[in-house]
Amino acid sequence: MSYCVRCGVELSSGAKKCVLCDTPVVISEEIKSSVKPPYPERLMIPPSVRKRYAAFLIGIILLIPNLVCLLINILMPETGLWSVYVISSSVFFFLVAVVPLMINKPHPFLLLFIDTVGAMMYAYVFFYMYRENGWYFKLAFPFILIFSLFCFIFIAWLRKRKRGKLQIIIILLADLAAFSLIVDALVNRYYENEHLFFVSVIISVSCICLMLFFRATEKNRRFKAWMTRRFYF
Repeated sequence: MSYCVRCGVELSSGAKKCVLCDTPVVISEEIKSSVKPPYPERLMIPPSVRKRYAAFLIGIILLIPNLVCLLINILMPETGLWSVYVISSSVFFFLVAVVPLMINKPHPFLLLFIDTVGAMMYAYVFFYMYRENGWYFKLAFPFILIFSLFCFIFIAWLRKRKRGKLQIIIILLADLAAFSLIVDALVNRYYENEHLFFVSVIISVSCICLMLFFRATEKNRRFKAWMTRRFYF
């Protein structure tokens, strides 16, 4: 049994308002539903915490199979040190993919340094296991170092000011052309090949043609607008 809060008249069940003074009837369930809870119904986790949690899970996922491989290799030494390759690959993946998740505000140059050192160590593991023809110091080490130098220059150029998409593509193509020439020179020097710059010339010419096309697109506003409408680029 309920009564009007204003005049005290007894109200029938299901009444929406008082029959005497027209005061609206407020049901207690409606009051409860309209009040916001003091705490959110959905748990909100900060992005930094989510990243560290993901890094922890990936680390555990990598740790378990590596321990299993190491244990099997210790119990079966006649199979060789094959677990070294598994562990070194996991460590390299951890440096490249997991370490950035553990840093709140990762600096691109710091990540580049970590990836460079990790790649050098990863390649050196294979060189240490075989030590064939000194390929690490003649080929792998300069390859990684030059690639990191190109990445450093590109990141520095990109951070200097805001760049357009076409400008970024043109610079990437220029870097690819120059890098292919350097890599071709390193490979030919290592193998003492007489056919110098055969593959790199094809790559460089293709990159130059694409660079000229994108450069012309950047200068021609009408053609650039047509490309944007046509290909959402």
